[in-house]
Amino acid sequence: MLVPERYRKHVVSVGSLYGLQIATLVIPLVLLPFLTRRLGPDVWGVLAVQTSLSTLMIVIMEFGFGFGATREAAAVRGDRRSLGLIVSDLIGARVLLGVFVGAVWATVWFAVPIVRAEPAAYWWTLALTVVQGLSPSWFFQALGRLPYVMVRELAARVTSLVLIIAVVHVPEDAWLVPFLQFLTIAGALTLSSRTMLKLVDAGSPDLTRSLRMLRLNLHLCLTRLVQGLAPMGNTFILGVLLPSGAPFYAASERTANAVRSLLAPVSQVAFPEVVVLMAQDAARATVVVRRILLALLAGAATLALGLWLAADVVIHVLFGQEFNEAVPVFRLLVASVPLFAIVQVVGLQWLLPLKYDRPFLYSTIAGAALNIAIGVLLVPHLGASGMAWALLISEASLAGGLLAFTEFVGPDALRIFRRPRRAV
Repeated sequence: MLVPERYRKHVVSVGSLYGLQIATLVIPLVLLPFLTRRLGPDVWGVLAVQTSLSTLMIVIMEFGFGFGATREAAAVRGDRRSLGLIVSDLIGARVLLGVFVGAVWATVWFAVPIVRAEPAAYWWTLALTVVQGLSPSWFFQALGRLPYVMVRELAARVTSLVLIIAVVHVPEDAWLVPFLQFLTIAGALTLSSRTMLKLVDAGSPDLTRSLRMLRLNLHLCLTRLVQGLAPMGNTFILGVLLPSGAPFYAASERTANAVRSLLAPVSQVAFPEVVVLMAQDAARATVVVRRILLALLAGAATLALGLWLAADVVIHVLFGQEFNEAVPVFRLLVASVPLFAIVQVVGLQWLLPLKYDRPFLYSTIAGAALNIAIGVLLVPHLGASGMAWALLISEASLAGGLLAFTEFVGPDALRIFRRPRRAV
């Protein structure tokens, strides 16, 4: 057999997710050039800033549950009552988070002028944000059934793409983009949530338990939020510092994020399995994580090199000659993909299953602070490329810091490559 029996289920899951991920990648590759041409750089730049804010708010709505709740649910697979308690507590927590996100959204409306340029799109983006933040994908990830929910989400995205192409013709139609995405994703969310509730014995949300879940996941939420400030929030920051550079950075960032998302299927399948394996055989878990890291790093480096060489072709084909300023930005962003792979595996697939949430959080905060500081310094001189340099430097510092912690600073149990020290 080419694949050992014990790995066959995981290989099938990863293969299925890659098929879905590749199909999902086609959507932005079609949608982004379409919108930049139909809406023009100015209107699309406003939508890009609104979307970057949405991405950050989704991280708040998710609140680290993709790791914390997944970690808890993976440990009690098959126990309907225990799973039901986790689900009901999480629903209550997300209702509270939805209220908070709405308050932040209203505050930004008054504080940041650029988002008011497209008011209808701004408020429909809020509705889309809340719906995406309620996704039950964490539950199906814990059960090893993530392709199930991803198929529905993919169908929703394809449907919204078709509708957007059919009805968006002029800049005045910009509000229809988040509106149509909201309608289709809300439908997929309803179907997936109904399936989730059939698989558990869930009761009514309890405020005390929901608040406790928020407290327990706070470190994970802060980690994810700080992570989002760099690759996702830089467009919003650039929109405040240098609005004219936002469209070019956003075009490069969206394309680079599509490349980064190719690393997601392995991480999504590996995380709950590493949690279970750590409780059974820590030495074997170390070997598995090491192999994942080396494989993803090799693949990410190869992909980044190819895209770096073809950056001008990629940008011109996707966005046209008027986005020529985005080419150097895109080159810098794809150069960070191998570094992102290191952070994904060492941080998310190793430190979090071992419950080293705090060191990962502190390292991530340091990297994000470095990203913002360098961006503020370089953007006035280098424009959008300055923000890209800030991301690249901060990502390198974070990846290096995590490897130094696991291999040299932390306890022997964290070592991925070096052998544990022998007792004297």
